[in-house]
Amino acid sequence: MANAENFWEFMSIGLLDSAQLDERQVRLAMVKEMIGRYAKAGMRMSEGGMLDQGLVEIKQQTQLAMALLKETELTVQKENEELAQVEAQIAKLQTRQDHILECRNQAVPTGAELKSSAKQLLKMTAEKKKALAERKLIKTS
Repeated sequence: MANAENFWEFMSIGLLDSAQLDERQVRLAMVKEMIGRYAKAGMRMSEGGMLDQGLVEIKQQTQLAMALLKETELTVQKENEELAQVEAQIAKLQTRQDHILECRNQAVPTGAELKSSAKQLLKMTAEKKKALAERKLIKTS
């Protein structure tokens, strides 16, 4: 920047010849190019800073999302365990129900058999009573 100021200062005084003027113009172009590169580097650095800040924000959001995911996974695992317990209870109750139904089904024919046996007993009792009554009649006669 100082070279640029010197250049304009010499120009205003008129002390520079054309060779010096050419040299100063080349230097001025180099200085402008360097300033442009520094400006671009500065812009990239500030963009990099913004990118770094964006990356930090993304990391924070990711950490929050991961914590929520972990919490959700624990909740799902707990619910799956509870579901497994309920399914085991249902299986036990179904086994118990099947056993009760099996016993009832076996008891039904037994009830019919008992009816049949009771009828037979009543019939035999009636026959014995009749036979005893006949014997009694025979003895009394």
